Amino acid sequence: MSGNGDTIVVGASNYGAGTGAVYVFQRTSAASWAESARLNAPAGANAGAFGNSVAISDDGTKILAGAPAGGTTTQGGAAYYVLISGTWTLKTVVAGGSASALGGQSVALSADGTRAAVGAPQYKAAGSSTVSGRVYSYTATTTGLTTLASIVDPSTATTVSSGPGFGGGALSFTADNNGLLAAAPYAATAAGATSVGGMAYYYRYSTSWTRSATFSLTNTTNARLGYSGAISPDGNRIILGAPYYAATAGGREFISEKSGSTWGVLTTIGPLGNNSTSSRVGISSAFGTNSRLVIGGNMQKNSDGIVTGLAYLVDIS
Repeated sequence: MSGNGDTIVVGASNYGAGTGAVYVFQRTSAASWAESARLNAPAGANAGAFGNSVAISDDGTKILAGAPAGGTTTQGGAAYYVLISGTWTLKTVVAGGSASALGGQSVALSADGTRAAVGAPQYKAAGSSTVSGRVYSYTATTTGLTTLASIVDPSTATTVSSGPGFGGGALSFTADNNGLLAAAPYAATAAGATSVGGMAYYYRYSTSWTRSATFSLTNTTNARLGYSGAISPDGNRIILGAPYYAATAGGREFISEKSGSTWGVLTTIGPLGNNSTSSRVGISSAFGTNSRLVIGGNMQKNSDGIVTGLAYLVDIS
């Protein structure tokens, strides 16, 4: 949703036998919405799952949509649209970096729409058989996307190890555009820990992206921390969903708060006691304000035991 609350963008990645589409809805009155556009997949994106991920600028004039299953030699990528004189116009299509890289599995736009990021969690360097994810960042204008810098999977660092999947989960900018949250929800190992159930990283940009914080759930497996997540508008809080955390508990949402330049340890937040088995709490999560967030549990059961899914609105004091 745009920051002013008047535009919603929705991905439909299985539209047209998997080609995908993106729908735009516009508020027409206080209680009414109308479909204003359907953005079709760019040419050549057959069965590309266009709309698998979507992002919109706060003013509702820029949209970035991922198509991770695009069938080209640079598999996947993302399409960038700009609203010009009331018409959505395709400006740039970015590639996924390598064959089967799943580029566009995650995408992000900064609040002011001037920076974009695209995750490619299955990236492989030329001539290599090793999966090592990437996050590509861009400067965004009304004329298109211009390459800014890429972030290499930090698993090569001596202080952290993640494994495949970097760039395939949470992807979120701070309001000043110079902070970026990126995740590796399928990470299985970390330096100093026997196992982790996913990892996430906070980066700051000067002339390149520098990792300044690492988040993980040690001594867990398959929790998929960072499957979803976001940074608060003021940049002082990070939320991370772990929808497969302790399967019998049905998932968890975690939060870290910053004091000065230091991020605190992860603590749980939101629904804890009423999760049904495999309710997948944390499958999606987002900030509305600095102190209000929403957490999705798409497999949660209602009071009749029927899987309907639930969304939890959480206020933080």
